[in-house]
Amino acid sequence: MMLLVTLLSGAGPALIFFIFIGSIFMHSISCIQLQKSLIDKAIPFKRGGRLLGFGVAAIFYAGLLILSYIIFQVYHERVVDEVAKQIELLPKDQQKEITPEMLRNMMNGIMVFLVIFAVTILANVHLSFSFLKEWKNRKYTNIDLDINDINVEH
Repeated sequence: MMLLVTLLSGAGPALIFFIFIGSIFMHSISCIQLQKSLIDKAIPFKRGGRLLGFGVAAIFYAGLLILSYIIFQVYHERVVDEVAKQIELLPKDQQKEITPEMLRNMMNGIMVFLVIFAVTILANVHLSFSFLKEWKNRKYTNIDLDINDINVEH
């Protein structure tokens, strides 16, 4: 019921944002548990499916961020014009503080930050999937290797 009220209240995009950020957070927690399991065989790891699920959600979110950047670059002037229209709704004294150049620089900075954030998400997921593959290899072959040998082919 609460989910329905949230979606009908117009907070749907915020809810989706928090779900994706939560999936990144849960993926990182699962990855930390996987790394502990790889370092110490006495620590069991039973969340391979959860790590994969959260990893796929994180990849999807990173893809959305990169797609947002691409769309922003394609429609850069339109986006800046729309934001400038919103600035016109501000009081006159606040409008004077925001120059078009400042607006462009701020929006470009935000978009670059989002791309860097997306790349770090993708790198984290790639590393965790590599660790998961190594964990599965160790689990099914009973090979005891050093954690530093994660990229060595067997």
